[in-house]
Amino acid sequence: MELIKGVNMFEFIKNLFRRKKDMNGVPIKELELIIRNFLASEELKNMQLGDNYYKGKHDILNRVRKVIGKDGNLVPATNLTNNKIVDNMFTNAVDQKADYLLSKTPSLSSKDEKDIEDLNKIFNSKFFKLLHSIGKGAYLNGIAFLYIYYNEKSEFSFKKFKGTEVIPIWKDNEHTELDYIIRIYKTKKFTGYDYKEITNVEVYTLNGIDYYTWNNGLSPLFKHENYMKVGDKEFNWEYLPVIPFKVDETELPLIMKVKSIQDAINEVISDFKNDMEDNSRTTILVVKNYNGQGGTLRHNMNLYGYIPVGSDGGVDKLTIEVNAGNYESILKILKKSFIENVKAFDAKSEKLQGNVNQMNIQSMYSDIDLDATALEREFKASLKIVLWFVKQHLKANFNEDDIDIIFNKDILINESQAIEDCQKSVGIISTETIVAQHPWVNDSKAELEKIKKEKESSIEEIDEIYEGLNNE
Repeated sequence: MELIKGVNMFEFIKNLFRRKKDMNGVPIKELELIIRNFLASEELKNMQLGDNYYKGKHDILNRVRKVIGKDGNLVPATNLTNNKIVDNMFTNAVDQKADYLLSKTPSLSSKDEKDIEDLNKIFNSKFFKLLHSIGKGAYLNGIAFLYIYYNEKSEFSFKKFKGTEVIPIWKDNEHTELDYIIRIYKTKKFTGYDYKEITNVEVYTLNGIDYYTWNNGLSPLFKHENYMKVGDKEFNWEYLPVIPFKVDETELPLIMKVKSIQDAINEVISDFKNDMEDNSRTTILVVKNYNGQGGTLRHNMNLYGYIPVGSDGGVDKLTIEVNAGNYESILKILKKSFIENVKAFDAKSEKLQGNVNQMNIQSMYSDIDLDATALEREFKASLKIVLWFVKQHLKANFNEDDIDIIFNKDILINESQAIEDCQKSVGIISTETIVAQHPWVNDSKAELEKIKKEKESSIEEIDEIYEGLNNE
């Protein structure tokens, strides 16, 4: 994309056409210009790259081995082994990072237990599964979106919009508040004979949703609807019901930080296998007084198993050995560099060998933990906005800032040490805090209820014993 005074052209176009607050709808020409620039933008290509690499569609699969031709230029070499091996560390890293923060169900806390009971009906397992998917999407595309709506059964619902299908128009350069969004995605429609691919365009503003189709330009507006309908009346939200969830303030897909390293890992492994299989390139024959044409030497040897030479001729062999140690060394360096740059952790780390203590574990998790904290900060801010919509739906009167959202990170722990620490903390801190930190406890409140019932049961048993003694 061209730059205008250091500003990306696509961003410049979006900023140029920010709507005024009193504008009703978005002009067709404006939408078309924004969409065309988005479809041709580096921003979209980078997001698609993240999706492709996660699915295993790496650049190595398109590699063509070349040699120097007769004219000195590189030409494709069809006779060379061309292995295309994908060692997909990127997929593992994305799953690892998303699971670290979002695999365990987050907790909600408030001074008013009634608020939590109501919120837990909305923020159920289905919602947190969707949040996990949004987290993975944020790593792949740099940003993902949550759409809040009422479904056909008038149920309060959530839907994920992928970063690759949403053009966000921001009110400010810091990207803190959305003005409106354009969603562009493809579906297939049955025409009576076969399925035809349709490109759909939806524009979400404070006035509702405008529906179009795209075929190198927008169709006329064929449908408009508001966000809510009660009886015959339709209503819209006070705020845009599309909430962005960013990976961080850069909104940069994770693949952009490690693509070159992932490509190098694939190339090293593929090259090693090529060298192991390419016997014709690791063995050089020195032929003296060969009875035949030069071009048929290798062909005759492969076909008949011998080389015809004159009476004073002979064949010497020079072997080029493939040093596996060299490949292993550079592969080790590349994989270590990948882990560091993607901010993940190595599950086969030497820190987990021998006597493992909590300090070693925390050291191994330090990078992924710092990165997860950044994602947690972004997600908490977005979830506060979601809470506003939930409050309107529930007709509640809580303050969103009074609801604390606690993410439970999935970190490896030394159980024996953790249990010992809990035992040593008795009498120093509250039982509730100790129970929450115990590695065998998933629901601290439920566990405290069990403890309470056990104590009550023990007291009843003691009372029964004393009562029996008195009766004697």
